[in-house]
This record gives sequence, structure tokens and C-alpha cells, in this order.
Amino acid sequence: MSGYDAAGGAGMKGFLTVQYAKESPDLHTELFVKVPFGEEDNMTWRMNMSFFGDPDGGEISAYQFLTYLLPFRTPKMYFADIARSTTNYIIITEKIPFSKKGTPCQPYEIHPTVGKYQDYEMKDPASPYYALMRAMARFAAWDKQGRFESVRHIFEATTYARTGGRDKVLAENAAKAATKAAATQEQIDAYRANARKEMVAGAAKTWKRTKKHVETTVRFVSEIAPWMFPQDVKEKEFLDSFFARLELVNKLAGPIHMYCNDGDYSDMFFGLCHPNLQVDNAFFWTDEEGVYHAGLLDWGGCGYMSYMNVFLGCVSGALPDVYLEHEEKWFRTFADEFKRFGGGDMDPDELVKQSRLMFCTSVLGTCSNVAVQALSLCTEEEWKGISSKQDEKVM
Repeated sequence: MSGYDAAGGAGMKGFLTVQYAKESPDLHTELFVKVPFGEEDNMTWRMNMSFFGDPDGGEISAYQFLTYLLPFRTPKMYFADIARSTTNYIIITEKIPFSKKGTPCQPYEIHPTVGKYQDYEMKDPASPYYALMRAMARFAAWDKQGRFESVRHIFEATTYARTGGRDKVLAENAAKAATKAAATQEQIDAYRANARKEMVAGAAKTWKRTKKHVETTVRFVSEIAPWMFPQDVKEKEFLDSFFARLELVNKLAGPIHMYCNDGDYSDMFFGLCHPNLQVDNAFFWTDEEGVYHAGLLDWGGCGYMSYMNVFLGCVSGALPDVYLEHEEKWFRTFADEFKRFGGGDMDPDELVKQSRLMFCTSVLGTCSNVAVQALSLCTEEEWKGISSKQDEKVM
């Protein structure tokens, strides 16, 4: 399957219809199957998902050990297994009964599926994000309550597979916490100030490469695929300021990550999370009052991480005008639901500030993706012949 029908890039998907020797209302006859790409299909993504870290293992473990503990809907798992010697895996779940595109949905009917970064196809491109924020907040709150302690070691192993393994990382974290506990506030402030200076100095060395990616992105917006972008984004004044702002963000990316991931709020804004909750990794329905609710799909990489990184993997898919109108209300919804489900008080203003800071740093990665992926998967000449987001090459 290719284009829109591929339903994401993490692996091969398929549907399976089964008949049971003994029928039961608890058994689904329409099932969903997921397996990794083979070497001949998409080796790049097979390596990304199966060779570096353990995102496949995180998804397998989520279906085996976690989903039945959660305060929201997930697909029923029928079978899941992974062979560590080969990285082959298979997941079989119920097939979510998405409605057909363009059909009106009654309360509790699952809305049509939406592709990643295709919110322009949604009837209501804002409300689903409130449902996602409530689901994420419930998950976070129950994690803070200790409801997932029985599976903590499983997901810590998944989380830290890429950075030396669970035991190594936890020992380093414990040593760091002990050092911090023994230090005075003045010593902590001095350490952070010195670390920030070193980060800013080091960033100057990376700007040359990053600058080329920014230049390529500006050319992509203004010359290669200008039809894709709104008029104000293509204005010379904006693009000039964009370039200068990213040079500043490049300098401050290290301190920003330090502030968000190792600052005074880092323990509060950290926990077990779904790592990539964009609208294509969920399914939605409304109740009798028209309120949106969400069920969660695609648990690849499930583990322990900063909420700010999770938010970025959610709201970055929103339409720009929708994001600008609803951003603060989305994050306040998270803080309110977090408290309602027993997580405790949370400062929504700090949540907004840190999310904006992390969003800023992500633009550097976006520019890299334009240069390294968008223009390698599709040549400049091919891009100039494209005039629609629905073009098969864009899909």
C-alpha cells in the first residue's frame, strides 16, 4: 500500500476477516494486523523503528501490559508477539469501525479517519485536540498516582534502550538527583549558568550546517513549493525575520532543553506517555451533547518522557489558525483534567511557556526534514510540478 492508503509509515498494515467456530458478542470478526516493513519494502523506516531504540517493543508491551489499565478506549488486542533475534513482530487487534468519509455521524459513531497533517479534511479541526488533551491528562494523572508501577520496569526498559539501557540510565539519574539534593541553590544556579554558556558556545559550531537547512527551507517556501504556504509566510520581511529568529533559537536550543527537561518543573512534567498522539493515531466520537471523546491507537515508543515532547507530537499537526486560537485553552484543558483525575495541581502558564519553547526548537528539525527528507524523497523538479496536497507524491 502506498500514499494515503498506507495509513502511516511505521509498518505494513492490513485487515483480516475471521469466522469463529463458536460466535460470541465479545469477539470481533473484523481485525487489524500490523507487521514491520521488510527489507525490500522500506528499509529506512524498518531501521528507524526496529534497529535504534525499541519503539516496536514499546507498542507490543503497551498492548500486552498497559491498555487494560487505562482510563480511555483502546483497540482490543487479540495477539501480539516480537522476535528479538530478528526484530520481526506482529500485532492483531480489533478493527476500529471508522465511518466513511463524508458521511454524517450520529452520537457514539466513530468519525472518519484522518491522515497526519491533513486536518483540513476534518469537519471540526479543533475539538478533537481537546479530547486528546483530556486523554493524555488522565494517563499522566494516573501515572502520578502510581497506578502503572507494576509495569514501570517494562516501559523504562523500552524508554532507555537507545541511551545505554535501563540500569545505566536509572543509576545516572539517581546519582544526579543525589548530587542535586546535596547542593545549595547557589551551587545549582551556578552550575546551570555555566552549562548554558557552554551550550550556547557549542551551538555556534553547528550553525553552519543548520544555516544551510534554513536556507533550503526558505527556498522551498518561496520558490520550490510556494503553493503550499499562505501568503504571509512567503513575504520577504517574514522570511528574513524567520532566518534571524532561527539563528537565535539555534543558540538557545540547549538551554531551552535544559530548562524544560532538567529544570524546576521537570519532575512534574515527566511520566509514562503515548509519544505521538496526532489525530491519525486516535479515533473520535461525540456524545449526545456533541462533546468529542478519543480512543488511542499506535503505541509505538510508549515510555517515559517529558510532556512537552508529547504535546509537540500532538498539536504540531493542527492547522495554524486553529492552533493560534486554541493553544492556551488546550493546555489549560490538560491541567484541569490532570487535577480532576487525581494528578494534583499543575501550573498551566508554565505548561504553555515550556510547550512554546519546545515548539521553537522543533522548527530547527523541521528545516532539517525539508532538506534531508522532503527534497530527497521528491526532487526539486518534481515538487515544481505538484500543485495539490492530495498529490500522490505528497501523500
